Amino acid sequence: MWSVEDPEEKRELQKPGLLQSIRIVLDAIQSEESLIPRNRIFLGGISQGFATALSAFCAGGGCLAGLMGLCGWMPYVSSIDQLITPGSFKPVIQRMRGMLPGESVDNFFMTPIETTPLMIARAADDDVVPVENGRRMRHMLVLLGFSVEWHEYEDGGHWLNEPRGVDDICRFLRARMGQEVA
Repeated sequence: MWSVEDPEEKRELQKPGLLQSIRIVLDAIQSEESLIPRNRIFLGGISQGFATALSAFCAGGGCLAGLMGLCGWMPYVSSIDQLITPGSFKPVIQRMRGMLPGESVDNFFMTPIETTPLMIARAADDDVVPVENGRRMRHMLVLLGFSVEWHEYEDGGHWLNEPRGVDDICRFLRARMGQEVA
């Protein structure tokens, strides 16, 4: 990312590194899948790590147990924003996949990624990535039909709020793993 204030600035410089990172994440998912079913795997990241995790998820990491992000943003959000209309999930994801590596689009749509639960947590006082970038990402994901659990805390900076953020992550994981939630 060239500029944390505007993740779209000089985005052509982002693509090679993003593609390489996505491939690494997708390979890790595939490796883990040899040990446990994909629907028991969680993917997450902080800041640029979540931007990468979200991109990998859209590029072929569907049918996961959940996706979690802290202090993140959505790569190529302006391009996606221009494509969104009611019922536009498939065309938008196809367009996103055109920007990213992964399986063929036909195989991709056999896995319903929009059913994967997402949890996004942010602090309003994040002085690295503006909270508005996260709000915009959440808005785009909701418009696309994703179920987004959003947590915004007054403080926590470019990390997570303690203890509420940690508690929310634990609650999200337990609920998706079929454990009792306290």
